[in-house]
Amino acid sequence: MTASDESSIIQDRQDRAKRQLITLAELADADPAHIAALIQFLIRHHESALADSWIAALESRLESLPKDDANTVALLIQFQVQRGLIDRTGPWLKKLEEIDSSPIRPLGLRAQVTYLHNPDAAIESLVEPKAEVLIGRAMDHKEKLQLYRGFGDIYMVVRKPAAAEKWYRRLQEEDEKQYATVVSALARQGRLKEAIELCEETAKKDESVRPALVLVTALVDAASIAATVEYQRAEAIISTALRKFDSDPNLLYAVALLRIIEGRNSEATDLLRKTIVANPRSVPALNNLAMLLADRPSDRAEALKLINQAIDVGGKDPGLLDTKGAILVYSGRSREALPLLETATRDPQADPRHHFHLALAYRDQGMIEQAKSQLKTALGRRLASQVLTATDIKLLDDLRSALKL
Repeated sequence: MTASDESSIIQDRQDRAKRQLITLAELADADPAHIAALIQFLIRHHESALADSWIAALESRLESLPKDDANTVALLIQFQVQRGLIDRTGPWLKKLEEIDSSPIRPLGLRAQVTYLHNPDAAIESLVEPKAEVLIGRAMDHKEKLQLYRGFGDIYMVVRKPAAAEKWYRRLQEEDEKQYATVVSALARQGRLKEAIELCEETAKKDESVRPALVLVTALVDAASIAATVEYQRAEAIISTALRKFDSDPNLLYAVALLRIIEGRNSEATDLLRKTIVANPRSVPALNNLAMLLADRPSDRAEALKLINQAIDVGGKDPGLLDTKGAILVYSGRSREALPLLETATRDPQADPRHHFHLALAYRDQGMIEQAKSQLKTALGRRLASQVLTATDIKLLDDLRSALKL
């Protein structure tokens, strides 16, 4: 079966699922949950215009109901935020603030909308007064802890880790097991030494895999990789954990990502293989291993097999389709790669690497103007700042030279 045949089968399944969801959503008395399910499907499959029209339909349906449901209203606002329809969130945010039993949810959504309107907005002036009032009203210790975590999470979403740290430290003071939140906030601020020290201290009391996993996850998330004395301390924690927990799939995968960022691909390959042995259905591990193996012509058959396994488990995800398309391009099979890469780039916010791989496929098929357009998009989205394989780096140089970009 060719890649085109597989793509057709996947598309047929997707079309049938879409028709079933539309049938339910088009009923005169449609359940808002059915409309929401359709919107989620459309956003996931990058049908932006159709998703926006159904968001409008959900707004109308909610307005027609005699009673407001906080969960559905919150979901609507999340859809509006996802699609950049923030100018339509105002009345729904006000409504949610009136009806939601959870004070954190409407505050978090309002903070997101404020940030999207103006990334430099003083989010603290929105959150802090409300926070103190809510803490004063907290009924018990458990509710206070939930509030501390919630305020910290709000700040992390709007990229204010320093403000988040304050609340996460209050959380940790009450429950030392919540140290992971502080580690994440510190790493996001580039305060690597403090993050490592906190994990070191915790590891003295917690002999599980968790302290090392927390640290590695924070390093990957913040991309805080540097050849410093502090990083060598992190490496000691990681190496010890790998020896002690050599079959833990979460640790193996997290460290593999770290090795990829560091450019230590041979070690990453070994770790990803071990991850898959421990968890054969790990889609991220299958995907990343396929991409690493694709760097070597002799391993591309195995890479293709692995990415097919990932697609069988994970479905028609743009990242998986891009990986498969890239492997086909590397293998001189650009014609088969085209439908996969065109699907992977449908989302207006698609990864710049997806556009780059599509540019390669177009170039190989003699579609020069389309190749230039896709490469310009990739470069405009800071392709050079992404983690690229050795093959991608070489092909990017060749492509820019050929297209004079």
